Amino acid sequence: MINLSVAASDTCVNFTDTLGSLGHLVRLDLSNNIVRGNLRRVLSAVVQPLQYLSLEGCGLSPVDIAYLSVSHHSASVCELLLSNNNLRQSLSSLMALLRNLKTSLKLIQLENCSFSDENCSMLSESMKRLTSVVYLDLQDNLFSRNNVYQLGVSLACLETLQYLRVSYPTDSYHDDPEVQNQSQKEFVVMLGELIYREKQRLHQNEKTLSVIFCHLPHVYVQI
Repeated sequence: MINLSVAASDTCVNFTDTLGSLGHLVRLDLSNNIVRGNLRRVLSAVVQPLQYLSLEGCGLSPVDIAYLSVSHHSASVCELLLSNNNLRQSLSSLMALLRNLKTSLKLIQLENCSFSDENCSMLSESMKRLTSVVYLDLQDNLFSRNNVYQLGVSLACLETLQYLRVSYPTDSYHDDPEVQNQSQKEFVVMLGELIYREKQRLHQNEKTLSVIFCHLPHVYVQI
């Protein structure tokens, strides 16, 4: 792990100089390095618009996401990995970024980004415009049952989407394992039915959406 959050540090200067010398670079993985507040300095050094960008666990700030949404990479990225960053306060800039990427983005990972029910409507509205997306990961965000249903129905309109990864909703957990198991089974069945009905309504019967369900980490669940 390297610390790129201090723009004037020798580490950051040397790193950005190296990036600037790679004239054909289109894939960049900065995962688990400290970039907070300095993404502009790092990415502006990359000459070509990036096609793959991983910023997982980089401690991104609202300033970083705001820059990314207007950068020269904002319309070119096909694979965007932003998991393990607190993006709740960056939602408006993230929505702007997704608008710019609506025709190019094929994979987006937003696992454990501190989203909750109050963010679900905005996420649904933005993501249903991603006309090329194939894989969408929203696991380890705290959504209740009805909001995951809403998300599933909204995303059913995406003909290209093949894989949706979500966690079981917060209100499906129970201190009785049998009750919890039954609750989560009922949730899976209902979500599948809602997506199926929506695809029928949209005449997308031949388009299959596979939903991958994950358990929330125990620390997130308040029983």
